[in-house]
Amino acid sequence: MDLISSTRPVIFIITIIAFLVLERVISRRQNQYERKRMAGNIGLGFAGIFVITVIAPLSLVHAAFLTQDRDFGLLQWLNLAPLSLPLGLVLFDLLLYWQHRFFHKIDFLWQFHRLHHEDQFLDITSGVRFHPIEYLISYALKLVFVLALGIGPWTILICEVWLSSISIFSHSNINIPIFIEEKIKRFVITPDYHFVHHSNKSTQMNSNFCNGFAIWDKLFHSYSQSDKAVIQEINLGVNQDT
Repeated sequence: MDLISSTRPVIFIITIIAFLVLERVISRRQNQYERKRMAGNIGLGFAGIFVITVIAPLSLVHAAFLTQDRDFGLLQWLNLAPLSLPLGLVLFDLLLYWQHRFFHKIDFLWQFHRLHHEDQFLDITSGVRFHPIEYLISYALKLVFVLALGIGPWTILICEVWLSSISIFSHSNINIPIFIEEKIKRFVITPDYHFVHHSNKSTQMNSNFCNGFAIWDKLFHSYSQSDKAVIQEINLGVNQDT
């Protein structure tokens, strides 16, 4: 358990360092690295982790070990534990899609999620800029998910690494060649794909909810075009009437 618990922060730090370098070397937009803004975003990320650490009864990895030790959860009862990784990863990603969509649709939840959209610039620090209450609500949903399905500990580790890595990537200020980005975003979320979601126009902001796999927006009719011409016209942030 100690090995699994310590693996995620190591991978997270390596990912952060890698994208920090990429943002400096192949950045898309220049001269926008305000230290105060970036420090504020990182501070919100630490605040969210702190709230979960203090309030949460157990980590997601501990919950996964609990379901495994007690043969608890749907996958255990249906003898589908060997499929924990593919099923868990797909269903985890689907859960995050609907969580994200409801944070926009339900006014109470939007009051917390709005903070994420108020960022006037996107880079890797935007990927951790969430209200501590949103961190807590998201943790609670994922905890229910782990316990209900009986997800294994290594599966939840991979799911969590997937979530944090794709969040950093999709918010990153890196310039990806068009022909590469067009191929990638058919399957997973890219910076251009997610950039549309941060538009201050409500129609664009209320689209492209996917967090990882790109299939859900098209399947549930929430996809907006994200070609370069569209990106050039987008202003980031939240309008007063949104």
